[in-house]
Amino acid sequence: GLMQNFLSYRGAPNFYGEDALRVWVSDQGYTDDCYNATLVADESISIRVIGINDPPVITAPSYVLVYQKGFRCYADFPVETNDEGRVRMCFEDGNSSRVPPNDPDPNAMIFLEDMDMDATEYGNMTLTLVIGSSPERHSASGGFYIPNVVTDTATWFTEFENLQGLRTMSIQGRIEDINTMMKDIRYDADPTYQGYVPFVITANDMLNFGECDGDHRCGNLEVCADHREGEGHRPARAGLTTLILDVTVGALGKCSATNCEDCNKEEGCGWCPGACQL
Repeated sequence: GLMQNFLSYRGAPNFYGEDALRVWVSDQGYTDDCYNATLVADESISIRVIGINDPPVITAPSYVLVYQKGFRCYADFPVETNDEGRVRMCFEDGNSSRVPPNDPDPNAMIFLEDMDMDATEYGNMTLTLVIGSSPERHSASGGFYIPNVVTDTATWFTEFENLQGLRTMSIQGRIEDINTMMKDIRYDADPTYQGYVPFVITANDMLNFGECDGDHRCGNLEVCADHREGEGHRPARAGLTTLILDVTVGALGKCSATNCEDCNKEEGCGWCPGACQL
């Protein structure tokens, strides 16, 4: 059976590191005609399971997020604000600018997971949130705000226009700190913007953590029966996961279009899950 490779080793799910296989053999005293004392042999084989970098997982609402046109939570110009810089319409109705807005579930949020992120002490992640997909339509569709930062950490964030001219927020830090910031992230649409705009969310685990990409013969993507047929390990790749949130900004109402294609062409219209919505 051993010569036919019937014995194989498979580590537990998500396990990597040092392991050992102990082989114990007994002849049960049948080595000669006299049935003398039993003879045994004992050997231990060292095993090292190579870590594969798993991509992050992004959990977010699957429904269309609806924001009111002209609603703003934060202002950087002289208007009436509270100590946090929030305008009156925001601190009177603070949930209307959250991501997601006005969800009855207080735990509804963008949430990140990565099963191997804690394998290294400095396992930082980069989260990128881009507002829009078309520079012509979405370059002035609003911005994100984070009212509460996580203290006593090395987490940082910045907001800028990417090479396509789209508003982008980038956050880097420990995954638990980023999740804390996502609990209260806000979106302020531009006062003149109305229509559909996607939020493109990308999580990059920055190679935390793995030693191999697993994409080779006898790797985790191509299992084989004979390890002698295995190929060499290949360098790990950064785990990237992208998710798109559908968002529409505008007052309640309907456009005159009767199908999605015409709806997206009509000024002020956008997303249409069933009927063309403002």
